[in-house]
Amino acid sequence: MIERYDELSLKQIGKIIKKRLGKAWDMNMCVSGFTGVGKSTIAVQLGPSIDPKFDLEKNVLYIPKAEDVIPKFNSLNPGQCLLLDETTRAIHRHQWFNPLLQELTRHYDTERYKRIATLFCIPRFFNMSENFRNNRIILWLHVLDRGVASLNMRDDQKYENDPWRQKENIKVYQQQSGGTNILNMDVSRKIRAESKGRNFVGIIYFDDLEPDIKERYERLKIESRKKMYAEKGDKETPLFERYKNTVNQRNILIKLLKEKAGMSDTEIGEPIGLQRVQVGNARKKVIV
Repeated sequence: MIERYDELSLKQIGKIIKKRLGKAWDMNMCVSGFTGVGKSTIAVQLGPSIDPKFDLEKNVLYIPKAEDVIPKFNSLNPGQCLLLDETTRAIHRHQWFNPLLQELTRHYDTERYKRIATLFCIPRFFNMSENFRNNRIILWLHVLDRGVASLNMRDDQKYENDPWRQKENIKVYQQQSGGTNILNMDVSRKIRAESKGRNFVGIIYFDDLEPDIKERYERLKIESRKKMYAEKGDKETPLFERYKNTVNQRNILIKLLKEKAGMSDTEIGEPIGLQRVQVGNARKKVIV
């Protein structure tokens, strides 16, 4: 799908994504990087390169919850782009037990025919839920520093458990960095280390947003944040109550299987896709 480049432009990436959408595929891209490094900046600029009708109100969810994503996704037409500006609340790996996250993952799996390109902004790529990261994300754009990002692509070699080759790429990065903390590395050294990774595609240089676009983006994000804080004062919605009850019922069942049936945490976890530690934590969270 993509050849290896030394340098890519946002227009080139947009063209690659549009070509994929035109072949009746979807496209999910993660945009990661430290807070304030420019994830939103590059994502907002990439949006129009994919979707000429991209709009900061119609195509962006600024601080979404899992239940916000599906209605917005369904409102878009084939070939359009959806930007999740703060993905942490929607598909963080620590929310693996959330039925809403599970439904969102299923939706992205079954609704591929809509040919939507979704950009997920999150500080740490590996904080995305593992199932979503390994099965639905195709491209990973990591912002190294303000104005510079590296593009990586999933490796779907059939015998590979981790298409992002995390352990292998960690070793490569350590060799290239010489053990230097990334905060003490200059941009050229970061680029050199990134370029040796197995999933590396190319480097992208980008500018800041135009002043009028930046002002509108910041205003809309502030409005979304105010709405989020207002919702926090009224968490006990029927939906939230159902979610809490569902999780608690599962935790009670896990506790009964452990205490009454004498099953091990591993035996309990395997059929429902939970690790031993997760089963143990679930037992401790039972509300009586």
